[in-house]
Amino acid sequence: MKDNRLLLLGLLEVMENAVVENNRDVFFNKFYQIRNMRADSATPELVGAFKSLLLRAIAEFKKNNSFNTIVSSIISLSYGLIPTDKLDTELLKILNDCVELPDTRIKANALTAVCEFDPYSELFKEHINSKFNRIAAEAIIAEGKKGLSAKIFDKLKEFFGSSNPFFVASGIYAVGQLMDYYRDSFSRSDNMFQSDFDFFIKKITVFSNHPHEMVRKRALQTKKLIEGEKKSA
Repeated sequence: MKDNRLLLLGLLEVMENAVVENNRDVFFNKFYQIRNMRADSATPELVGAFKSLLLRAIAEFKKNNSFNTIVSSIISLSYGLIPTDKLDTELLKILNDCVELPDTRIKANALTAVCEFDPYSELFKEHINSKFNRIAAEAIIAEGKKGLSAKIFDKLKEFFGSSNPFFVASGIYAVGQLMDYYRDSFSRSDNMFQSDFDFFIKKITVFSNHPHEMVRKRALQTKKLIEGEKKSA
């Protein structure tokens, strides 16, 4: 709606000024206002304002890496504010460039954004074996959405068998995201990947009692998601 777009333009402008002034209270106050807003359509002005904000934050990050949370937060707004058909080549390039910035949170959020806008990008393949759990998980989700394969399930099993609880939690998250994406296939009797997912469902049930709080919480959240899918199937 027109009024919604005008409000978004105003909020983005305030956020950019807050970045320039390094006023994080104002920035995150406006960020949380925008986070749950959705633009059904986007004018060139809105796309331009978003790019301006993101570029300003990236410039500040390159001078001061404490701006990493600001850059990653802005990236997380992209696929809610910018409809896919309004994405231009410049913004896609900026998001791809963000994947190369030296910060794991920025990289992971940028991979998520690129996955939303350009799901068949070849970018994800090179990050599946990342030593950083979030980056590897986002790459696995992106590749898994293109099509499930033995390679995808083998990587997920590596996550589940890791001695690092961060990788275990990320593996559980990735499985939940892929099960949600492929939820309609569970109602079909010819679902060739059912046995693979059954393996992970059993493991997630076990992880619901894991001694590490992060793993336990992620397992419980994913278990609820899976149980919801079974009811709707």
